[in-house]
Amino acid sequence: MEGYRISTDKALLDLEAIHGYLSRDSYWAAGRQAGFARVITDYATFGWLCDVFILDAHELYSRYGGFTPLAAPGHWMERVREST
Repeated sequence: MEGYRISTDKALLDLEAIHGYLSRDSYWAAGRQAGFARVITDYATFGWLCDVFILDAHELYSRYGGFTPLAAPGHWMERVREST
């Protein structure tokens, strides 16, 4: 991919651009960090996305994803599709 770089070097992160996007441009972050995730990899063939959390995920998914709360919304959500 010409023009793109994939790296694990944290020094290459453009923190000003990242912060600018999250604080001014993204509708879902609303000016704050929206979540966090960790990737475990062997840097060759394996990548495992883990420890993912999204702040206010239930509100975001219900507003933008069509999900509705279950009886225990602190733990689960469901997406109900209209039958055709």
